[in-house]
Amino acid sequence: MQPPPKGDPPFLIDAPTNGSVLGPTFSVNGSGPPNMTNINARVGNSSQPTMQQPSGCWEAIFNMATGTYAVSASSSAGNATPGAISVTVDASPGISIGTVTPPPGPMMDGAGDPQTNPWSGWKITGLYNPAVIKKVWIYLTHKGEDVKVFGNTAWGEASLGANGTNTWSRDLGFVPQGFRGNGFLIHYNAHRLNDQIVHGTILNFFNGPQ
Repeated sequence: MQPPPKGDPPFLIDAPTNGSVLGPTFSVNGSGPPNMTNINARVGNSSQPTMQQPSGCWEAIFNMATGTYAVSASSSAGNATPGAISVTVDASPGISIGTVTPPPGPMMDGAGDPQTNPWSGWKITGLYNPAVIKKVWIYLTHKGEDVKVFGNTAWGEASLGANGTNTWSRDLGFVPQGFRGNGFLIHYNAHRLNDQIVHGTILNFFNGPQ
């Protein structure tokens, strides 16, 4: 006998989680039934449309002042659950993130080699306060879906204090080569000296390797 058909997955907010500490720019992402329409995320009184995948993943970017905010989402499928998510935004988190930098030109080494990762040469940088931040980790999402390797989120630890400056940087060669197209975001998890973690993201979605 065939197993009974499974129902659509629930409409959920995956991140941020309740109680998260966020930098001023961050994303709200989640998942739900395939081909949902009119998905909007809300943080406090600010509402943003989302980038969406046919699979049901979705994501929106926010830029907010310091404060504590409720997070919610709605769509043609109804309201996202769970509904009671509260986050704290710190507009001076001790870290900032810049824009992603693609390779300066065509990568000549290994051109045409299928083993060459098209993310090699991509880079993200930012600033940090060493009196506040001790470690920075980077990961990516693609329209709300975590970029994964072998089923787990692909993480890259940033280098801090290059050339004696308060700059951090990380190349994106840790991103699996199968991830291509538009609608990527880069996120940071910054570990403070008091072991608190602050989360944030770049200002805009960007186009990755095609």
